[in-house]
Amino acid sequence: RIILKTFPCVIETAQTAQEALEKFEEGLSDVVLADIGLPDEDGFMVTRKMRLLEQRQDAVPVVVIGLSVHVESTVRQQALDAGMDEYIIKPLTRDNFQYILERFAARFDALACNACTETVE
Repeated sequence: RIILKTFPCVIETAQTAQEALEKFEEGLSDVVLADIGLPDEDGFMVTRKMRLLEQRQDAVPVVVIGLSVHVESTVRQQALDAGMDEYIIKPLTRDNFQYILERFAARFDALACNACTETVE
């Protein structure tokens, strides 16, 4: 969270999957950092639900980045299969986040850069 504060964005946090989905439905997110290990529902399912909401609303997909301590390639593939745009092994560093911002800059323009949302414990 300290790393994210150094970037010019609004940070919203959610402690549970339900809270993350409620904030997501408000439509103010440009980036969602989805912890794979949320306490009530994993980040894979949360991402699938977010993608369904986007499809129903015919919205430009928000950038979803999965975060976890798991280094196995199967977990990365699960993240991508769930609809995440990228998967980063914790800890999130300033360089990782800068990479995300640069890699997905065109999509942020399409989203009009409303805010950044963090869903990590």
